[in-house]
Amino acid sequence: VDIKIIEDFKNKYFIKKSDFVIGTFARYELISKSYLELVIKILEADKSRKIIIAGSNDRSFASKMLKKFVNKNQAIILGFSNIHVLGNCCHVFLDTVPYPCGFSAIEIMAKGKPVMSLNSVNMDNYKKSRISELIFKNYIDLQKGLIKLQTSNYHYKLMSQKSIEIAKNFDNEKKLIDS
Repeated sequence: VDIKIIEDFKNKYFIKKSDFVIGTFARYELISKSYLELVIKILEADKSRKIIIAGSNDRSFASKMLKKFVNKNQAIILGFSNIHVLGNCCHVFLDTVPYPCGFSAIEIMAKGKPVMSLNSVNMDNYKKSRISELIFKNYIDLQKGLIKLQTSNYHYKLMSQKSIEIAKNFDNEKKLIDS
């Protein structure tokens, strides 16, 4: 991806170097009320966090629930987008709940972006495509994990490398990593 396109996106949406950017790329049917409530807690906990949510279909519910964060440039709600550009703007990926993301999470992991998940009954089928240390029992543990990724360069690099290794086990890994 052309670095100028990434920089233009960051400028357009007021993403600064000091921001910690979380991404979720999925069909809006997966963007549930419980997921959006989780996002609200995450954004309220740290004003330097931003989230980019992008995907196909109706995004009006997400826009409505996150309106105050959109107005403060802390949440970016997009339709169908180039996730290769968006993925290069993010530090981590947040899985949807209660139904985890599918291939978009693998695509982001191929870029070395760790995927954070809340454990649920629906997570069982996705555990092979996630880092076990980044599947959390509850919001408090997820918040601690997010802080650790945000503040420990060593931990972030370790989880980034593990993400790439998991992504390599899936088809088209070379294509994903080079995007």
